[in-house]
Amino acid sequence: MADLENLADTYFGNSDSEGEFEGFEEADLVANNERRCPEFEADNFENDRDYPSDLQMNWSREVREPLVPPFTGDSGFKVEVEQDATPLDYFNLFLNNTDMNNIAFETNRYYSQVRAQKVPSRFSRMNSWVDATGNEMAKFLGMTILMGLVDKHSISSYWSTDKYESTPIYGTEMTRDRFMSLLSFLHLADNSTAPTRHDDGFDPLYKVKPIYDVVSARFRNTYTPDENIAIDEGMVPWRGRLKFKQYIPNKPDKFGMKVYIASESKSGYVCDFNVYTGADFDPDPNAEVGEVQLGHSYGVVMGLLRRSNLLNKGYCLYVDNYYSSPTLFDRLSAENTIAVGTVRLNRREVPVALKHKTKRGDVIYRQRDNLLALKWTDKREVSMLSTKHKHTMVVTTKTDHYSGDPVVKPLCILDYNRHMGGVDRSDQLGKYYSFSRKTNKWWLKLFFHIINLVVTNAYILYLKNRGDGRPLTHYKFRLELAKQLMASHEMVKVPRGRPSIHRDQEKRLTERHFPCLIPAKEGAKVKNPTRKCVVCNESSGKRHTPGETRKRRETRYWCKDCEKPLCVVPCFERYHTLVNYQLNEIDIED
Repeated sequence: MADLENLADTYFGNSDSEGEFEGFEEADLVANNERRCPEFEADNFENDRDYPSDLQMNWSREVREPLVPPFTGDSGFKVEVEQDATPLDYFNLFLNNTDMNNIAFETNRYYSQVRAQKVPSRFSRMNSWVDATGNEMAKFLGMTILMGLVDKHSISSYWSTDKYESTPIYGTEMTRDRFMSLLSFLHLADNSTAPTRHDDGFDPLYKVKPIYDVVSARFRNTYTPDENIAIDEGMVPWRGRLKFKQYIPNKPDKFGMKVYIASESKSGYVCDFNVYTGADFDPDPNAEVGEVQLGHSYGVVMGLLRRSNLLNKGYCLYVDNYYSSPTLFDRLSAENTIAVGTVRLNRREVPVALKHKTKRGDVIYRQRDNLLALKWTDKREVSMLSTKHKHTMVVTTKTDHYSGDPVVKPLCILDYNRHMGGVDRSDQLGKYYSFSRKTNKWWLKLFFHIINLVVTNAYILYLKNRGDGRPLTHYKFRLELAKQLMASHEMVKVPRGRPSIHRDQEKRLTERHFPCLIPAKEGAKVKNPTRKCVVCNESSGKRHTPGETRKRRETRYWCKDCEKPLCVVPCFERYHTLVNYQLNEIDIED
């Protein structure tokens, strides 16, 4: 304890110099940033003893310097991206025009399937359906991303005309009924070829599989993470009925679909992800013989690392106690991969000595080959496994509130706290402007979660690749991305009600027109049909007394372009040259 007090006085004590302080030099600041806190090797607590079972598993109190493989991974971008690339360019790294066209194709196909089985009501939105295009689906996603920036209680409220609630941009970009129609018929796969639950090769993720496979592959192939990575689970909120719905009490969203995520520790970039689909879920299809028997959490870690091609490159993996085990860490060490993580004391091959009751500040450690097992007691016990560290203690810059002494922690715990939060960092960025909505379709919830991951990863890569100048904030990045997606498709407004007089005038007064005979209908008995002239028979506004007869004037000619029957003289000329072409009663009698 005296040695610890001497260390504290050396590093944290007051200076004896009473001279006036003139400020730090630049070299001093650099040296101060590079200086590490003082370290020393921990001593086992007084009542520590060896157990025969530990000795049988080769656990020893003798600690050696671990063999840490060098990092040989080629971290960084795998594709060419300009420094002045727009938010849409980063988004297109993961979802491009081809994907939008595929979504539009499946959406149109699903509409056709529904329409073939269902007769819509008179006022159904199905009656006004027109086939979607890839650009229109891009606009649809842009408006959805924008909804995460402008939060409202319901989707329809974005088209509200109330002056206190209105957001005019939505009505300008797309009608409410069109947006709701696209949302209703949005589809990613063909329902007619979907396997049933009892079929061989049934995939619970069939409805979202096309986008799921494309996005996860592009996450792996676009960017290689730095040396430190983390694996943890995330949740897609869902409280409805679902076979593989999970309950994780320590998550903000306790009910939902569990997603295993491998991410870069520093930035939170998602390198790969895997959705848990129940008891039949196979986390590592490429597992070697004998690995299947080593447990689910073992398969999750090895499956993500193999699929992302991160083994045998000196990566340092951080995991929590759900995944950690001596078996896994030994295998990772054999694959030239470092591992650090908390561990449950009831795991197989964990030293029995770590289960001994300890008091605050006590440390117990054991080592087997390259693997260190350590337990440190603070407010509660913390157990660790590491193939990177020794039993090194670090005097931190924090002070204990009770004793006033500097806080001392194991180095492996400090590194774990520093690098374990990669998945949480990604979740945090995604939660800020989430556009998730209530829905009756679980796969739609997962689809929008994947789109949110795409936007988050796009922003992370933007920060990594930006040139000089102030970067966009997360909010501004999403806003610019929404604008660029919405600009890819111009809304075609379908005129409602009766044709506008102004639209009709623009055509009949400016274009070239020629009279021709009205064609006879196929199979009709009348070979020279006549129809009433629109000029002669147009109402003049005069009121007629009851019983008064009105003359009906027929003509054999019409304007083919306007599709209007007209007398050759003078009605044809009047109709195409005058705004008010109606003949009054006197002109008609003459």
